[in-house]
Amino acid sequence: MSVKTPIRTVFDDDNNATGLAEYQSGEFIALTHGGTGASLSIGSAGQVLKVNSGASALEFGNVEAVLNIDGMTDGTSITVAAGDKVAISDGGTEKRINVSQLGPGLAGVPASAVDFSSATITGVTSITSGGITISGNQIISADSSIIDFGESVRIDGDLTVNSNDITLTTNTSGNILVADGSKFSSKAVSELSAIDTIASDDVLLAVDTSGGGLKKVARSVVVAGLATSSAISNLTEDSTPQLGGDLDVNGNDLVSTSNANIQLLPNGSGKVNLDGNGTSGGVSVTDGLIEIKTGSGSVAEQRFYCESSNAHYTSLKSAAHSTYSGNVTLTLPVITGTLATQSFSISQAIALG
Repeated sequence: MSVKTPIRTVFDDDNNATGLAEYQSGEFIALTHGGTGASLSIGSAGQVLKVNSGASALEFGNVEAVLNIDGMTDGTSITVAAGDKVAISDGGTEKRINVSQLGPGLAGVPASAVDFSSATITGVTSITSGGITISGNQIISADSSIIDFGESVRIDGDLTVNSNDITLTTNTSGNILVADGSKFSSKAVSELSAIDTIASDDVLLAVDTSGGGLKKVARSVVVAGLATSSAISNLTEDSTPQLGGDLDVNGNDLVSTSNANIQLLPNGSGKVNLDGNGTSGGVSVTDGLIEIKTGSGSVAEQRFYCESSNAHYTSLKSAAHSTYSGNVTLTLPVITGTLATQSFSISQAIALG
């Protein structure tokens, strides 16, 4: 049977029927009268007749799969396996893939397009670019083991430590953390640079026991505090004072009060040595003995000055080394008088006798 051409009623300008005629190219019957609402030509293979995007007429177009997700069997409680299937549009072509294929595919998906807020992610071996933003949650270890970061970690915000300790793998007991301008390092106090003198405005660290914690304090404040606190402000408050070095009187005197004696009392067999070590020179004083030794090359000497501005003296010297055959003891007489010298006359000597 040959193709037939439909006919239509022809109307004049007054809408009066005047006859019949064949449909011409481009003419069609409106949807309100049971027609297609468009002048159609045959579509491509696989296309179907469907409503156009404007919902105003019919057209030929590709088939699009429609999945009724709400009508499917509820699977929200299942454990998704790597071999489970999901539907995907591959550039407009509907296909099925395994769940295991999603991981590599998500590597190119922007972080803003993926939300793992209620998911547990396992098996992540690397993040090649970008970052991980965690908002209001935690990075925790499910088995309470240590979470290792193989490289340096930069924290742009605050670091809050809920426990009491910051643990370093290279920690040494007694060390402190010292900033060097770019990082903190564990250092012993002995490794720090030393200063030879402490100026009045140098700063020390102190713990404020009134609740202020660790604070800085100037040396001048420490000195002033020692003078007004329970620390000693006078040597009399220390019953067993000891010197850590030489005592420099700085041009001053060692004095006593209330006419009290100044006692120099060495322990045991110790001696009071003046102007020397008591062996190669100096004057050594012990109970009942005064020893005058010389390191100058001259014999030891004792001088007794006159009463007039110390203008003259009488010297008592040891004999020279070459004249000795042994030690000499000179015993003073038990009577009042004047000692005779070699320059006295015989009559003077007899008178003394």
